[in-house]
Amino acid sequence: SDYYEISDDLPGKVTTTVEGECDTTIVGSCNLKIIAADQNGNKTTKDIVVNVVVNPNIEKLGMSEYYIKVNRVLNVVMVYALDENGEYSGLVKTFVSSNGAPGSETIIGTYTIANKYESLLLVGNVWGHYATQISGPYLFHSVPYYNPGNPHWDDLEYEEYNKLGESASAGCVRLAVIDAKWIYCNVAAGTTVEIYDADTLPDGVVKPEAIKIDVNSANRGWDPTDLDLENPWK
Repeated sequence: SDYYEISDDLPGKVTTTVEGECDTTIVGSCNLKIIAADQNGNKTTKDIVVNVVVNPNIEKLGMSEYYIKVNRVLNVVMVYALDENGEYSGLVKTFVSSNGAPGSETIIGTYTIANKYESLLLVGNVWGHYATQISGPYLFHSVPYYNPGNPHWDDLEYEEYNKLGESASAGCVRLAVIDAKWIYCNVAAGTTVEIYDADTLPDGVVKPEAIKIDVNSANRGWDPTDLDLENPWK
């Protein structure tokens, strides 16, 4: 591994800071900047790339990297990571969701991830963004949009968005865009999804607080979590 040495020929401390963020639960590369400054205001920077890889000991197990649990009652999705002992012991993501409304309940049981669609026409002639198939017509996807992104996803069913955290869908598992995208980008086909009912969450799991959109805002057609640089909520 690389290391960097920083020194100063004058008395006093050198302080270092890091700009940028790196989600170590996602395989890929992160760009960070190291900034070193002395007490006289002299400064130097170093751009570095951090590569996040699958632990080779885990890779040898030949199992899916993640295991997803969906609590239908509490509308919470939990993603667990595989450890070196072949157990899904580490909680890496917790998402607030909208599962099936009464009469249109989300299926219960154990399934495996299948197909993925960046854009998908849904029941009711609306569109889902970052859709990941659980089984048949049941998917993880964004809160629906009246129209697909062209070029931006800015026609959100904002009143439905404000129902995140309660059962409101036609059977799918709705998520904020940033959470639907995380599953779409990082969870491989064949990953197990367990959907169950319970009145409580496992120890240490906290239901995230759902974001609410001001329905009178001109920005209401945008999901506040959308990373699109044109998102006016940003």
